[in-house]
Order: sequence, then C-alpha cells, then structure tokens
Amino acid sequence: GLLLAGGLAQRHGSLKSVIEAYRQAMSGWKQAAEQAVVRVDLQGAHRAQTPAAVVTRNGRENVADASGGVGSGPLWQVASWDGVAIAGGPIEAAIATGGAVEATESAFSAARVRLLGVPTGKPELPADSKTPESSAIAIVGLGCVLPRARSTQDFWDNVVNGVNCITEVPVERWDPALFYDSDRDVPDKTYANIGGFIRDFQFQPKNFRIPPKVAQHLDLVQQIALTAVSEALEDAGLQREDNPVDRSRIAVILGNSMGGAFRRDQNTLRVLFPATIEALKRTPEFAALSEERQTQVITEFESEFKKDLPPINEDSMPAELSNVISGRIANAFDLGGPNFTADAACASSMAAIQSAVKGLQQGDFDVAVTGGADSSMGVPSYTKFCKIGALSPNHSAPFDAKANGFVMGEGAAILILKRVEDAERDGDRIYAVIRGIGASSDGKGKGITAPNIQGQIRALRRAYADAGVDPVEVDIMECHGTSTVVGDKVEVDALSDVIGEGRRGERGPVRIGSVKSQIGHLKSAAGAASTVKMALALHHRLLPPSINYREPRPDLILDHVPLQVQDRAEEWAVSGWNRMAGVSAFGFGGTNFHMVLEEHHSQPVAQPGRIVLPAEAVSGVRAVPEGIWAVSAPHAEELLRRMDQLERGETPPWNPGERLRL
Repeated sequence: GLLLAGGLAQRHGSLKSVIEAYRQAMSGWKQAAEQAVVRVDLQGAHRAQTPAAVVTRNGRENVADASGGVGSGPLWQVASWDGVAIAGGPIEAAIATGGAVEATESAFSAARVRLLGVPTGKPELPADSKTPESSAIAIVGLGCVLPRARSTQDFWDNVVNGVNCITEVPVERWDPALFYDSDRDVPDKTYANIGGFIRDFQFQPKNFRIPPKVAQHLDLVQQIALTAVSEALEDAGLQREDNPVDRSRIAVILGNSMGGAFRRDQNTLRVLFPATIEALKRTPEFAALSEERQTQVITEFESEFKKDLPPINEDSMPAELSNVISGRIANAFDLGGPNFTADAACASSMAAIQSAVKGLQQGDFDVAVTGGADSSMGVPSYTKFCKIGALSPNHSAPFDAKANGFVMGEGAAILILKRVEDAERDGDRIYAVIRGIGASSDGKGKGITAPNIQGQIRALRRAYADAGVDPVEVDIMECHGTSTVVGDKVEVDALSDVIGEGRRGERGPVRIGSVKSQIGHLKSAAGAASTVKMALALHHRLLPPSINYREPRPDLILDHVPLQVQDRAEEWAVSGWNRMAGVSAFGFGGTNFHMVLEEHHSQPVAQPGRIVLPAEAVSGVRAVPEGIWAVSAPHAEELLRRMDQLERGETPPWNPGERLRL
C-alpha cells in the first residue's frame, strides 16, 4: 500500500478521490465476469482473460503469484502495470482487476457461478427460482409468545419499561414441594425454582384448522410456535387475501433443541412404568403381600400413576418431535418451501436464521419464516442444569457483580425474512436489515461445556467480514449474556478484542445488554428473542435497557473499548453514521453465532413530475450547483427519453424496487 501511495496521490489528488476511483473500478466486477473467457495456452495453463487484458505470456516465470503473506493488492497492481497474468488470492477479486488471471478451469467456472449465479454453458435457473441481486436480508414481520407477552408489542413494552418477567415455578408445571431443595448437594433435586414462564396462555386450535382431538395432545412448544408465526405472518401482510405471494416458495426454518419436552417426559413415564413396577416387586414389604393384594396395589397404583398421562398414539407422538414444530407450521399455513428445525443448543434459533438467510441469498425461496421456540422447563431440565451448577437460585443479572448463573425461560420468537430488494418492491415495512452472520466452533478447548474465547472471536470476525462492516461502527451489542461467572467475562473479553481499544471517538461507548435479564434464557429460542429485541430497537431508534445491573463485576474490563452496560431506555442518537447492532448466541457444546443488523432507510417514492432512473444510474449521477443534476454519458440518453415522456404526459417506466428520485 505504501509503495503505491505516491502514484495514487499524483493521479487522484486526495484520499476521497482514490476511494471513489476504487469504488468505480470495483463496481464492474459482474460485467468483467460476464465477459471473461477461458483460454488454454500452449503450455496448458488455463487463463481467464477479459477484454481489458493486455498480454498473457506463457510460462510460470511470467505470472505474478499474489498468494504471499504481504497481500495481493500491491503485487496485482504491479502485475497489471507490467502486463503479467496474476495468480493466487481470491479469484473473484482477481477477475475484478480486469487483467489477465491464471487459474484452473474448474476454479474459474466455480467463480463464475458464484459471481453470476448461473454456471457457464448451463441452462438458466428454473422459472420459479430467483437469483438474488444483493446479500442484504430484510426483517419484514415479527411475532412472539414470551413470558408476560402475548404479542410483539407486549414484549417491546416490557423491554422498554424494564419489566422483570421472571417468577417462581407455577405448581401446575412441577411441584417444588416434591422436586426442590435449597441444598445444592441433595441428589436428584433442583436448587432453583424460578424462571421465565408462559402463564395463562390459551391456545386457539380453530385458528389453525387443528381438530380438538389432535389439539389436546399438542405440546406447548408447538402451540406457542403456531401462535407466534400467525402474528408474524399477519404483521408482514402475508395473511391478506390480496397478497400475491407464492406460498410454495415460503420456507419454515426454526431453532429447537429438545422438542416437546413436556409431552416427551409424559410419554417416557408411561413407557417406563413396567420398570417402576418391577422395582416395586423387588421390595421385601411388597413381596410379603399376598398375590391378590399385590395385583390390587399394582392396579390402583397404575391407575393413579397414568391418570394425567395421555395415551401414546398417532396424535401424541408427533407432539413431542422437534422437526414437527416446523412441519406443523408449514401444514397449518399451507407453505410449500423447505421446512426443518436446527439444533445448535442455545444457538439453535440463530443457526436457523443463518440457514434462512443463506437460502434467500441463493434464491432457494422468496420468504422465510424463521426464529425459534422452546418450552423445555420441566423438572428434569432444572435438575440436570443444577447438577452442573449452571442455574441461579435467585436472579438473572448479566455483567453484574452478583451474577451467579442463568435463569431458564421459555417462549417463541419469529421473524419473517425477505431479500431487501423484494421487500422494497413490495412496499413492506422493514424493521431492520441483516447485513451478515458469522458462525464458528470452539474447537479443542478447556471442556465441551466451557466457553472458548477464540471460538467467539472467530464468529465475531466472520460476521463483520460477511457484513463488510468494521465492528467499531456498531452502537449496541445484544450479548448472549447468560449471567454466568465464566460466560459473561469471556464474552466481554472477546468483544473487546474484536472491536479494539479506543477507536470509538465521539461515538462514545459501545452499549451491551441482554434480554435474558428480563425473560430468562430461552435456550434454543434465545437468539431469536434477542434478534426481535434489536430489530425493534433499530425500528424505534431507541437503546433498550438490560435490567438487574447494579454494580459492575471487578473482573470485567469494560473501559478497553469502552463498553457500557445499557441499564436504561435511551434515545438512539447518531450523527453522520447508520444505526447498527450486533446479536450473539452461543451454544452448549461449543458453537458460536453472531449477527450484524442495520437500520433500513426508506426508498424515495416516485411522484408525478419526477424523473426516476434505475439504481445502476446512481454511480453516474453527481450533484452540481443550483440544484441541477449532471448525468454521465451512458445514462444521458435514457434521461432525455424519460424527460420527453414527461413532457408528453406519459408515465415514465420505473421499477419501484430500484429507483433514484431526481
């Protein structure tokens, strides 16, 4: 870069001009790929040549191998000055130089597929598929059923007002008198009896065309998922009869890791009942009874044991299966795209969102119903987490000095996703735009359940590379923030490492928080709940609070970036930059996800008397004094033609999804 700086300064005069020159050069990558051809020289080396290529010489000694550690840029620039083919480095970037490129024929063909979306020499995509024009994904609908919230508006009100939705366990879920003991060392009992519970929820099976006989077997997780999806589809306008959306191209991809835990526990009890009776028979007191008395006791015991356990049949079994959550939704709403659930433990819903984003970017479907649902709040889950010391007995207080474990929660959080250009074309309300998602594994760490800072750093860096965003530009991070002693520290250290020290300047500290402080840890639905919170924060331009933060932990280094726990609702003011947020979700077992969200700026609306040009004309238009617009030669003819149409009273043709108002 330094070697080239002098020449660049001479040719362009200022840094701003240099950046603009690079932008213009890079904007031609797609055209270069379309025009590129493969030529095989006499030596057998495959060369990708564009019309801009000067000379392609034979022999490896005349090829600039740009794969070294110093980076490709300077070497590629020198090679282009010298008329030498370039090799190594990302092939898409090499093609974008407009020079001669050496690569294998298979690598070049694969690059064309990635750049253009259509394989060389292969037929076009099927008529019902679409090659996306951009990678940005819009959130156009939201729905949720969460603790103390039966709608997205309820949830947002609770978030803004700092409502603590964590309560003691309802006795109808499980009886603390039977299963709870404050002594952590008592075997097979839970020392925690608090959580984010969904209470007083009334499922409406008629709304989903589910017969009463089937409905009585549905696990709560399927009920809340159906209800939240109904709200989200309505919110996105997809339930209107006049909406022409092709339902066969709507996918359902949800996060869930334990299925219908309540129904599964019930079915397991029924199945294992013979083993219970066998243990009873082996007790001396029972064996001393007469055979008639034994039969009577077993009959009465079985009747009492099974009276609240539904029979296992064709209705009850699907009620406990994880994959049927998404299948039930596709069935209820007649959606014909792919449907499946993703299991990445506490990062499941973020894994589902990533799959939905990738499918939209690839054109596999046009709309995605995604997010997550979790209701695994039975006493087996409580007891197991207590036996590894993970649960807090009294509160959820991320980043606070009194943090002592996480509090479990349940709920469903749903997002409706579209490609941004499709959402703008359809006039959808866009809550936020997904700019990028990164994922990673911890690899070999301290243990399968312990968080690994290197794994989290990898996920963060991949997310911001995918988004094309410097993490220092993000104003608020919705953290995984489970309120565990080890987890919160690792997360703060990872964020500090990736963002870097003292780079925020006038923007002030990066805010951090966690919705788990209010609703508990929703496990496989946690990432979706966090995403809904941040999408609403961007939409309302408000920094939402994280509650129960009173005293900072002495081992958390918050002044490095700096980071600041957002403990109150605050207007999200910016000056000269876009509002952006990050969302993290990390899974038990060493899986990590991070997502970058950005506010959406409304597209200008065409009005009578306005001239509308395609979006590609933007690069050819510049402002000049007196409010007059100068248009570069390639677009001048189109502009004049449309001006003539205006004068004749004709409506200029335009695409509402790709427009520039002059």
